[in-house]
Amino acid sequence: MRGLTVGNIAKAVDAKIYAVEGGIPKEGPGVLPEREASAVVIDSRLCEKDCVFVATKGERVDGADFIGSCFEKGALAAITERTPETGAADGIWLVVEDSLKALKKVAAFYREKMRDVKIVGIVGSVGKTSTKELTAAALSSKYNVLATQGNLNNEIGVPITLLRIRDCHEVAVVEMGISDFGEMSRLGAMVRPDVVLFTNIAPCHLEALGDLWGVLRAKTEIFGYLRENGMIVLNGDDRMLRTISDVRGANLYFYGSNSCMRAENIENIGTEGSRFDAVYDNGEEEERFEVRLCLPGAHMIGNALGAALVARLLGVGSEDAAKGLGTVNPSNTGRSVRETIDGIDFINDAYNASPLSVKAAIDILSGAPGRKVAILGDMLELGSDECKLHAEIGEYAAKKGTDLLICAGKLSENTARAFEKTICDDSDGSGEKENRRDPLKNGERKSLWFEGTDELVGAGELPLKKGDTVLVKASHGMHFEKILSAVKEGRIKL
Repeated sequence: MRGLTVGNIAKAVDAKIYAVEGGIPKEGPGVLPEREASAVVIDSRLCEKDCVFVATKGERVDGADFIGSCFEKGALAAITERTPETGAADGIWLVVEDSLKALKKVAAFYREKMRDVKIVGIVGSVGKTSTKELTAAALSSKYNVLATQGNLNNEIGVPITLLRIRDCHEVAVVEMGISDFGEMSRLGAMVRPDVVLFTNIAPCHLEALGDLWGVLRAKTEIFGYLRENGMIVLNGDDRMLRTISDVRGANLYFYGSNSCMRAENIENIGTEGSRFDAVYDNGEEEERFEVRLCLPGAHMIGNALGAALVARLLGVGSEDAAKGLGTVNPSNTGRSVRETIDGIDFINDAYNASPLSVKAAIDILSGAPGRKVAILGDMLELGSDECKLHAEIGEYAAKKGTDLLICAGKLSENTARAFEKTICDDSDGSGEKENRRDPLKNGERKSLWFEGTDELVGAGELPLKKGDTVLVKASHGMHFEKILSAVKEGRIKL
């Protein structure tokens, strides 16, 4: 890894250096190895010869307890908050006040050493992971691309991604997620992107950010960390992003309707995706190219347009970018995965949820064959409007033709009630359980509500049948993965 010698790392993290020999620690730099680290890891199981192990404290384990095993595997050094005592494992200990802060300092130092690698930062409330995959695929036709694995987009995941960059890489696509003010500044100081692609501004993490203007303010902190001649690529169909004009000297581009990268002749292929003509028009030149997208949902067209615009700005030909976009499928995003169990088609999107992403998932469900069933749970961290936002989901599901709505969670009772009110025209709005229609009555659009995920799983049976398409979606804290596991294991009968 370029420039990552033990000495340079120690300077970057302002560490006290201890050399332990024969179990006897000695403070001072001494003679340090000059070879560069092979990797930087926080999981001792991933240690290899010449790696640097950053010992962090988790909820259950303290990484410092595994320093000895890392040295046995050939680690160059360990970064730790623990000062070695007599009997400590032999090796070089870099002692710091905060290991996580040290990890970020190492990543920032390394990013500066890898200045020749272009970095695309993916920012927004919803759709970051799919947009990251689309952008990486579009760029891969010309460049050797590194992309964030899964959704490692926070203050631990981002430095880990940066520290995966190697000399062979030409571009890195880095997903950047936040939940509070100041986080984006800390991420930006490490990433120093050349391009930032914004997906949208939506109601997420409102408990900390307050409202949509707070979300916008927190995420646009990234503008202060672009490299010289940086580029900002914004979703022009997002009303909040459309208000942006000052990007601190960076070059500003929009995608979406009435923007320099837009979609025309859209053909919706339901759960199979879409076809459309992507049109690039900057007022001086115009080019049109066909895209076959395997990701379902109208919102994915916007994500693909953003990816295509970034690819063009970085010199990728349109046809090559289109081919790359066409290779991305739902399994690549790690979120919305389809699987068939006992003749029932499940859309497993249980990783996370916000009002915008749930509505987009319901849109996909509405185009699916067979009876349309939504199993929805609480959307967390929505602040004072949480009940209203959950009710809006119920109304939306009813208007989009959902046949059966199954909800779990205290907040999602608002969803079930609003669904029934919309379907049944329950003018008094009482929603009392004893006044509800029989949820199992044949041929009737209906809803079921459970107090929590465990209660839903514990019911042991769901009114599903062969030919149904079932959407499963909730915030990660609801642990909706338990539902599909119970179905597969036969603990929930269909």
